[in-house]
Amino acid sequence: MSERDLHRSSASRTGFGRPPGYFSRPSGSTYAIFRRQPKAISPSFFLRGGAMDTSRRTVSFLSLLLVLSIPGFAQLSTGSLSGTVTDRSGGAVAGATVTATQTTTGRSLLTVSTEAGLYAFPNLDVGTYTLSVEKAGFKKLSRSNIVIAISTKSVADLTLDVGDVAEIVTVTAEVPVLQSASSEIGTNFAPRLFRDAPIYAGGLRNPEAFIGLQPGVVNGAGAEGGISGGARRSKEILIDGANATNPESGGVAFNGLPSVEALGEFKLINDTFAAEYGRTGGGIESFVTASGGNRFHGNVFDYHTSSALSANAWANNARNVRKPSYHGNDYGFALGGPVWVPRLYDGKDRTFFFFALENFRRTDSSSRSFAGNIIPQTRFSTVSKNILAVVPQPSSGGVQQNYLGIVTTRSELDSWSLKINHNFSNKHLLAGYVSKQDLSGLADGPLPSPLLGAGNNAISANRPIFARLNYDWIFTPTTSLHLTYGITKLRQYFDNQSVGQGWPQKLGLTGVADGETSAFPVVTFSDGRYANYADTNGTKTKGTQFNYTDHIRGDFSWIKGSFSWKFGVDHRWMRTTGIKLPTGGADDAGVQGVFSFSNLQTASPAAPSATGDSFASFLLGLVDGASRTYNASFAAAKFGYHAWYAQTDWKLRPNLTLNLGLRYEIPVPRSTSPDAFTSFDPSLTDPHSGLKGALAYAGTCRGCNGKSRFGDIDYSSWGPRLGLAWSYRQKTVVRAGFGVYYAAGNGLTGGFCIRCQNGYSNTAGLSRPSTTGAALLWDNGFVPSANFLAPPIINPSAGNAADDIWYISPSSGTAPRFKNWSLSIQHELPWKLVAEAAYIGNRGTRLSANHQPLNNLDPKYYALGDLLNKRIDDPAVVAGGYTSPYPQFIADWGNTATLARALRPYPHINGPVNNEYNPIGSSWYDSLQVKLDRRFGSVFTEVNYTWSKSLTNASGSQTSGDSNNRNPKSDNPYAPDVLRREKSFLYTDYPHIFNVVAAWDLPFGNGKRFLRGNALLDRFVGGWTMTFSGSYTSGALILLNAPLTYPNWGFAYGRKKVSLTGQPILTGASRGDLDPNNTSIRWLNPNLFTIPGTYALGSAPVYINDLREPNAYNDNMGFIKRTRITETVNFEIRGEFFNIFNRTNFGIGAGAIPPRPNVLDLTRFGVPNGPRTGARLGQIAAKINF
Repeated sequence: MSERDLHRSSASRTGFGRPPGYFSRPSGSTYAIFRRQPKAISPSFFLRGGAMDTSRRTVSFLSLLLVLSIPGFAQLSTGSLSGTVTDRSGGAVAGATVTATQTTTGRSLLTVSTEAGLYAFPNLDVGTYTLSVEKAGFKKLSRSNIVIAISTKSVADLTLDVGDVAEIVTVTAEVPVLQSASSEIGTNFAPRLFRDAPIYAGGLRNPEAFIGLQPGVVNGAGAEGGISGGARRSKEILIDGANATNPESGGVAFNGLPSVEALGEFKLINDTFAAEYGRTGGGIESFVTASGGNRFHGNVFDYHTSSALSANAWANNARNVRKPSYHGNDYGFALGGPVWVPRLYDGKDRTFFFFALENFRRTDSSSRSFAGNIIPQTRFSTVSKNILAVVPQPSSGGVQQNYLGIVTTRSELDSWSLKINHNFSNKHLLAGYVSKQDLSGLADGPLPSPLLGAGNNAISANRPIFARLNYDWIFTPTTSLHLTYGITKLRQYFDNQSVGQGWPQKLGLTGVADGETSAFPVVTFSDGRYANYADTNGTKTKGTQFNYTDHIRGDFSWIKGSFSWKFGVDHRWMRTTGIKLPTGGADDAGVQGVFSFSNLQTASPAAPSATGDSFASFLLGLVDGASRTYNASFAAAKFGYHAWYAQTDWKLRPNLTLNLGLRYEIPVPRSTSPDAFTSFDPSLTDPHSGLKGALAYAGTCRGCNGKSRFGDIDYSSWGPRLGLAWSYRQKTVVRAGFGVYYAAGNGLTGGFCIRCQNGYSNTAGLSRPSTTGAALLWDNGFVPSANFLAPPIINPSAGNAADDIWYISPSSGTAPRFKNWSLSIQHELPWKLVAEAAYIGNRGTRLSANHQPLNNLDPKYYALGDLLNKRIDDPAVVAGGYTSPYPQFIADWGNTATLARALRPYPHINGPVNNEYNPIGSSWYDSLQVKLDRRFGSVFTEVNYTWSKSLTNASGSQTSGDSNNRNPKSDNPYAPDVLRREKSFLYTDYPHIFNVVAAWDLPFGNGKRFLRGNALLDRFVGGWTMTFSGSYTSGALILLNAPLTYPNWGFAYGRKKVSLTGQPILTGASRGDLDPNNTSIRWLNPNLFTIPGTYALGSAPVYINDLREPNAYNDNMGFIKRTRITETVNFEIRGEFFNIFNRTNFGIGAGAIPPRPNVLDLTRFGVPNGPRTGARLGQIAAKINF
């Protein structure tokens, strides 16, 4: 039978007629799609106008045409299987029929070996399969136990014996432990890891918890950390083949990944990705959701956490504070099987479902003290008197810490998911998945809710939705189409409990937001003696933020000769938006008014710093400073991403495979709708001062520039991929690869951006007119100054008085580029152990580096010394030949119209001008990653070690972004060698990381080595599993800053380097000697540095390798007892303890930084500031598996 006849025969058996490619002319449309060359489409077609201006339907349709016109395949949500069919002499067997049958569903797929003997199944659902091979003149071969893992290229070479096809040779395959078909380096997380490894149920159990235990992963960097040298927030996350990263933040998962119970498998890919992967700078997390089969299966579970199972925190023990009380339950069930409706439908072998439900409830209570004493009543203001009516009477004496109450936090988290698989036939398969979560929290404090502000008074809700649709169409035994469509949504709500309750009217306060977004005003006391009101963690009153991603991709596969060809397209539309509030914004903060009280208003003019009381000023209603934010509109940020790729796996020899690919990407930077998007423009003339440098407005409004974005679209993102896998004597595989990747970053991400909405949001500020004067008497209400302009302000001068504005340059649309290479050796050892050693290198360029802000004072002027602080009209300044840079300079800035301000590049601009997405940074990463695995049998273990070095000269969203500004901006942005000066360790550099994950089925009971054969005894000693995970890392780097000794002359980052003395960095104290309460034992030597002079810069590097915190250790342990009830049902109990040895890993970071600007206080320098990790936590669980 010829190959063509075989195609016809197999197609006829499945009832689908002849496959595509063999249709006659009347079958026109399909024939035309496959045979005609498509008209070339310019990439600009997809991008004309704004990021979203081209309709999704048009782009999707054209992309589908492109997919259908070129060969290729991908396996982002599936796995693949390939191999060669040979006879006993090693000769290739062409035309052999190879059938793969999935064990759980009975689904069968068919392919035919090529003239080179190659066969391939490019898209197989994860699971276990049986292969059968038939060819006239040979015995039929049946090979079972073929395991397909997600995003993994499995290999099964098949050897036929001469004989009658009616004779069957049956072989049970051993699961391959080596990766011999791909240069990719990664880790598959088998279902057993999800089932047995401990995951703390402090909320819905997070499948990303395992990632930190893998080689190349920076565990200390949290969920936003890089993988194998990738930048912060640069990884890719896929669920069933579609993107699940937040468009606001780049490589950060949408809040609330699917339940662990809803996942089938998970793979972490560290390095050397194939061309079907993109929009990543390092690391890919690929999840596949669980599917049903022909047999019903699932579980019911309840995980319980409580303070009774946990240890008290170190800080509580040190202060003799009782352990806070909490209890939580994570409970639910999962069920999968065939869709079956009695007397209506039996879905066996055709339609399957898998449903998972998980709920979490937790309540925390702890005691806290707050100030509440009332001083003698004299001349109270009306507003202050009304506020005091809300404050309860103190529960203890004294002025401070005199109100004891209970802080209660409640969490209610719910998650459900449903997956449906339907086989229309062996050629048409459809899988749909949807999950929805409601992650809600409520914080109540010890004082009435209005007094507790945005943190201890918050109502928050996160509601992520994931929807996926995957379709497979198998045209012929060697060609198939795979389509994926994904929708990911995250709706976030955050409200202050006091919002919309009419507090301005109740208090008698006017001039602040009224109605829906009104809230209790923020009251702060500047001397720190009294608790603030409504100022816990921010000033937010009401807000929403919705993040959306629509993702469509198409892949077509074709196997020919020794080649497996793969081509595809990848299109994504992303946006961040919200619900417009009556005030104009989608996220209101500060609209309720922020009022600060100081001792100065009740102080003696003769001794203002030593007299007066801030609470007395409050009682009199004498405000030291006040602000109120006004919003006119909010910007819905939009982004796009379009990619085309080609890949081929060339089996050059039976033991040598080349992986070759090319990916072309067009990332589309931020645009907004409506027009609320602004940027500083250095070439635009400011109409107020006549100087260059003003605010530009994107959009089509009157006064706008007519453009939809500030960052230009970059068309240079080409990503070649090269790799090889060479097997040596079946026990060893050598793999090598090189690739160029592009990440989300720079101006390609971002959510609501206050600093790029100047003119659409404006804050009115009032300050005291003199040393002891008041900004306002708040009984008279908040009244902005006469020159304040309420938004919208379409005026290039609108940013002049802003505290901080951004410059979004044309180059901000450039994607960060990473070049990655690897060389690894994998070797199979006895007892099913696999050892692997890999060198991985990564070089990043075009990273965001905000080292060149546009309005800092050039350090060359520091030589002028104190003259810089004098007004421009001071005689000494005039004598130096200096004059006002523009006529209104003194009128604009008054006493701050100093020489330092006049010498800045843009003296008419008040604050710094941040060059926020300046793509000039680079990174360097080199590592040795060693791993020892055992994945099968009674012992599951993975031990890995990473020795690495990470350097960077970048800063900003890809390296820092945390509250400590860990990779800070340059202190000398005008230095010609600024990038060389700033090259230092990346703050997430941990040279040594050692991880262990293990699960051991104890050898007792029936079917085991010891104590078997007794059913009653087996109930007690059988079915035990011990689990363990541990992570042991180098200490975190410590950032040393000198106290500022000069005014903040537009100096954006408030930072100054120290100079090193050459003395030892460490004192020699051991890790166990440290105690935050004992300042005589220091980790760091306080004499290791000196402070530069008043107008001098330090010379120390940003980070020093030996300047680190102590090493950090963490150990988790658990046990599982499974008792068999029937052949298919077992009952499981488990106990798990995290940080089981209750280790205290002290941090040194904050103790190394002088706590107050302009004050050198080394009292606690080098002394621990408290634990970095929490105390021991425990949980118990009960589970029924069936």
